[in-house]
Formats: sequence, structure tokens, C-alpha cells
Amino acid sequence: LLYTIKFELIYGWMAGALYFFYCLSAVFVLAESGKSHQNGALEDQKNVKTVYGEPELGYYIEIFLGTPPQPLNVVVDTGSANFAVAGSLTAGVDDFYDSSKSGSYIGKKDRGISVHYSNGSWEGYYATDTFKLCETCESGIVDVSVITSSSNFFVYRGLWQGILGLGYQALMQPSPHSSVPVLDSLTKSHVIPQPLFSVTLCGQRDRDTPDLHGAVEFGGSADASYTYTDVVKEWYYQIELTDLTVDGKSIGLHCSELNNPLAFIDTGTTNIVFPTGIHDKVLAEIGQFAANLKRPELSNDTLSNFLSRSEYLCVPPSNQNASPSTNQSSSSSTNQNTSPSSSVFDWFPELHVFFAANATHHFAVNIPPQQYIRQNTTSIKYEKKFPDKTFCYGLAIEAGSIGTILGSSFLERLNVLHDKENKRVGFREDTTTCNVTDPVYVKKVFEVTPRNQSAAPCLTSNKPPTLSLTLTLLIYISLFLLLIAAFFQRKRLLALFRYCKSQGAFWRRGGGTKYSYMMNSDDEDEEDEEYILRDDEEAENEVTLAGYTAKSSRLQLHEEVEDGEIS
Repeated sequence: LLYTIKFELIYGWMAGALYFFYCLSAVFVLAESGKSHQNGALEDQKNVKTVYGEPELGYYIEIFLGTPPQPLNVVVDTGSANFAVAGSLTAGVDDFYDSSKSGSYIGKKDRGISVHYSNGSWEGYYATDTFKLCETCESGIVDVSVITSSSNFFVYRGLWQGILGLGYQALMQPSPHSSVPVLDSLTKSHVIPQPLFSVTLCGQRDRDTPDLHGAVEFGGSADASYTYTDVVKEWYYQIELTDLTVDGKSIGLHCSELNNPLAFIDTGTTNIVFPTGIHDKVLAEIGQFAANLKRPELSNDTLSNFLSRSEYLCVPPSNQNASPSTNQSSSSSTNQNTSPSSSVFDWFPELHVFFAANATHHFAVNIPPQQYIRQNTTSIKYEKKFPDKTFCYGLAIEAGSIGTILGSSFLERLNVLHDKENKRVGFREDTTTCNVTDPVYVKKVFEVTPRNQSAAPCLTSNKPPTLSLTLTLLIYISLFLLLIAAFFQRKRLLALFRYCKSQGAFWRRGGGTKYSYMMNSDDEDEEDEEYILRDDEEAENEVTLAGYTAKSSRLQLHEEVEDGEIS
């Protein structure tokens, strides 16, 4: 019927707008309602991978891709969801995935992909292949992107050939449903029992052993040994911060500012990143603490350049354990940090980050100076300037526009559990994986304590849009599209109204078969004409109308209509 009266265009507009509204509504309903997937019947499988890497070049693990399995090193990145590997030799890559040697490879070169990060980007195409955590482990089919070109993505001397994104589906680029994250695929194929993993990053401990190391366990268990904070939104592992202290003193900002626009943990980010306002507050407190020591090595310019990350702080070996300056602050914290055995790390305070345990309690995790002050071992500039192997240090705290990012400098020497299914992140101390014996390198997770209830909620300013607001916006958008469609198709809508009106009158008269034809004139000032033919039991009609012959229920075209459009 709609086609007969040439109504397909307006029908397409209406159907498209309504379908758009329906699909997006369904997506948001699913996203807000969450998923429930249990694998309790499976045995607990422990897939532990050793972490390798070098300072500032990234943490990576070895995986196996294809049949027969090809070993590749991939960066462990909880701040993204794509799994991608180099498809050829390029700058910064010493090995690559050769799809021609894999019997299980299925390429989709007609489906291109382009992914951009805060630093670097790459382009490639989609594929699927078998994936193993070790040569003898069970395999599963996963989505993988084969990188054909990149810009500032691979790192010279990085020793890795790809990236393993372990974030939520919503982080998948270029769109959330373009492919399935590896962790979800391995869970679905029962390679791991549940979508969770724990990460321990050991970090740099001294100049002679700069290599980073640690462990990643896939599909372990979430037990009471962890202290948990909820994931407040499933894309990054976004969490709620309640406070930030420097040398035991709060920086004085409301917790909503710590979470504006968001705060999350990310193994793929090296430094600790704060929004500009928080960054300036933290550095002001650190600078004041260091200035109060009045060490000769920390002149105003030296300290300023170090905190602004424009220069390294370089100290000759003879001064590493130098006696404290005679002109010192008399505070207890200052006396404690300027003993004769003082090192560069003693010149700076300890930080504490507080996480929400629930609506009424929180807990703290410390950041000793050994974590946010990094030894530099790769700078040729400073090796030439200080041939006596002077120790140089850089600051691992920087300003950013995304939000608060607790990168690997914060996560080191912690065992961090990422429980995707139950939407939570767990922290616990880990001294065995990293073989930590020096107490200053021990990471501490403090007990849960009551939080300040007089302040406004910490997530008020950055709470994700609610379902009702989303649906309201979609409804307005759909109505707007329908109004536009109605405006451009107003003549056809009028014709439809006339037709429906005449059809109703006809059936009220009790007539037999009815045929209706609409003549649409090209002249906007001339109204469309309507011709109604009736065929009842008492008469056989054959009527010629503008080149058309109507006989019984058949229409035959005799000649083209030159004036006007007929349907």
C-alpha cells in the first residue's frame, strides 16, 4: 500500500529515525543493566605470565599467536581494549606476526582500522587467529588487528611487537563493538575460568638492574586478601578517589576535583598524571618539603627545573649519602629525612592516595619517593655531561587533560586485581613476586577507615549520564528528525491523509473493490488530483486515465506521462 501511493521516501525517514532510536536505546539499556556470567563449574586455571621491560619503555608479556604458534611480546595495557600486533618489520620492531605462516589465520583486509592513543597511532586491518598464553596452554580464537603502519607507537629498544588491551568493551576502537576484547574471548572459550586478572609490576630498583619485571595472572581468584574499590564506569577501570595527601597533609581539594572528569588506573601509562589544578597543588607541597631541607644540591633553580620536568636532578655518587646540611628545618619529618644515611629519595615526601571502599569508608595506598622519582639510565646527554656516572633522576608526576591517571609508577610493587565481571579493583601488598627486602620499597595498603561524610559526593560532577537522560535526548533527536522529514514530504503526507479519508468513506458506503490514483503536479501552485475507480458486482469498468488503463485489478502502462507524476 505504501509503495503504491509513492510513500516509500517518508516511510524510510520515519523507519530510519525510529530504528536509530530503538537500537541506541537497547545499547544503553544493556550497558546500564550490566551482564551476569558465571563459570563456577570450571576448575580454577592459573595462567601466570612473567612481565618484562625497561624503564619508560613499557611492560610486556610473551603470548603465542597462530598455528603453529608464533611468539610475540605485547604491552599489557589496561587503558585500552584493542589487541594488535605488527604485521611487518618497521621502525622500533624487531619481530612481527607473519600471517602467511599461520594455518588458522582468517584475514579481513577489506575491513580497515585506525586507532589513536594519547601518544601514537597505528593503522591496519581486522583478522582472527588462535591465541595462547603459553606454547602448551589451551588456545582460543580471538580478534586481532594486524598493524600495517604506525606513527610514534612502537618504541625504539622497547622489545615488544604489539599491544594487549585489557580494558572494557566500551574502550574498543574505532567503535565499542568493532571487535571482542581478548579477555572476553578467552573466557567465552573457557581458556580462563572468569574475566579477571591480576598484575604485579616490580619496577626499577637500582641503577645496576634497571629491567622492569613482575607477573600477570589470568583467571585467578578474587579473595579477601584484597582491599576493593568499585569500578564506577565500565570503560577504563575508573575508580573513585576520596583524598590525596603529601607528607600526611591533605592537599585541600574536595574529592570531586580528584575525580573530575575521571580517575582510573592504567598499566599502559608510565607516569602519575593529574589535572592541572591538582598537579600544581601536589608539586607545591613537594617543593615546599624539599626546600625546607635547604640542601646545597637543591637550589631554587635546580628544584624548579626538576619539578617542572625540564631538567633531571643529577647528583654525583659522592653526594648520594652526604651528610645533611647544617641549616635544616626543625620539623620532625625533616629531621627524619636528613639523617647521615640520607639519599636523594629522602629529600622528598611520601604521598598517599585514598580510594573509596564504600559510601562511608575509604583506604589509602602510599606512593614513596622511590616510585615517583625515577633514575635515568638511558640519557646520552647526561652520560656525556657527567662521565663519572653521576646519578640523574626524573619526576614521574605530570599534568594532563584527561583526568587523574594512576600509571605504572603508582602500581609498582602492588598486586592489583581487575575483576571485570564484578566491576571492582582490588589492591594488596606483594613482596614475594618482586623479592622486595628493603622496607622503603614496600608498597602499603592501609586499613579501611571512615571517610568524611560532611562533604558532597565525590562523583557528583562526573557521574556518567543516567539512562533516563540518555533516552530523553534520543527521543528529542528522533522527533527532530521526524519533523524535518515531515516538512520535506508535506505534500505526500497530505496525499496520504486524503487517501485514508476517502478510503474510510468508501468502506462506510459498503462499496466493493476500490482503486485510487494520485496525480502529483510539478506545479507547486496546483493541487494534486485524486481519481477513484470503483468496480462492483454490477458493472465491469475499463477506464483510461492519463495513459493508464485500469481493468479489473490489473494496470497496464500504455504511454509515458509527460505532464506531472503519476503513481
